[in-house]
Amino acid sequence: MTKRRDYSMDLLKFLASFGVVMIHVDANFRQGEFVKNTTAWDLSLAINLLTKWCIPIFIMISGYYLLNSSKEIDYNTFLKKRFKKVLLPFIVWSIIYNLYYQYISSGISIKWTALGLIKNILGYPTAAPLWFLYPLLGLYLMMPIFKGIVDKIDFKIIAIIIGFSIVIKTISPFTDMVLNGSMNYWNDVPIASSTFAIYFILGGYLGRINIPKNLRALLYVLTAIVFIGGFVATYKVPFIYDRSLEVTLDIGAINNMLLCISLFVMAQNMKFKKLSNSSIFTGFVGILSTVNFGVFLFHPIIIDLVKSKFLGISGNLIWILLAQGIIVYVVTSIVVYIMKKIPLVKEIV
Repeated sequence: MTKRRDYSMDLLKFLASFGVVMIHVDANFRQGEFVKNTTAWDLSLAINLLTKWCIPIFIMISGYYLLNSSKEIDYNTFLKKRFKKVLLPFIVWSIIYNLYYQYISSGISIKWTALGLIKNILGYPTAAPLWFLYPLLGLYLMMPIFKGIVDKIDFKIIAIIIGFSIVIKTISPFTDMVLNGSMNYWNDVPIASSTFAIYFILGGYLGRINIPKNLRALLYVLTAIVFIGGFVATYKVPFIYDRSLEVTLDIGAINNMLLCISLFVMAQNMKFKKLSNSSIFTGFVGILSTVNFGVFLFHPIIIDLVKSKFLGISGNLIWILLAQGIIVYVVTSIVVYIMKKIPLVKEIV
């Protein structure tokens, strides 16, 4: 029997990979183009907050598939397959980015390339996308434990753990700023301390439950209210104690957790019955699903190449920002699709 494609997860992966591109395009704009405390600046910050869900969604999708697999998983085979898929690209792209950033700055040095690779392995990624691979490899190592949690423990218990994690991540910035004291020791509580473990387990559970329509509507409304409130708290409240209240920037904070859950649930409940009969739609989705990982790894180089073409262009900066993001995504997708056709090269994208 042919396994039906889950278009809801394909849609989420596409939006998440595009969102990651927008995070880094937006960051470049805020460093050099936008003037603080203007409407364009505020919209740029809103884009930044609206795309914080992208990395957690990738983690949730992994949990959705891996923790709900009906197949008997051989752990050794699983690790070999997953580590080949992630560890090899991690090492190769660490070298590529080391060479690339040396080339555009001071020239290539074998010494600094070797040191850069060692730093990458120790936890100092050369390029922004590479940091995501550290927790992903850790989640793969812990997968049997998470599978046991999802299979054996009632969701109400996990909901309490998730709630505890959200509370700590959300109120910690307040205590740090107002009371001049950190809550870091609470972050050592097992499971709750790992935001990625929470998202991984959450993706597994959401694949097993069906949330009623009225509760979904309540979830969406609550998410919108919390997001707006978080934006105001982070960027519009006066800078007490001479610094901003970065309450919404942690991916484990309540606004980001709710946004991830809402988008995940919304995608799960979308109907693709008519579209799934279209060969154009299924072919397009098939192509996008093969390039997501490569886009994630390769897009910073394309951003560097594309942004120079936008220098000196006048007009609405937000539209220029969005146009640059779309161009970077499309160009990177095409390059990665071509790379997927080349033997050996396809193993790193």
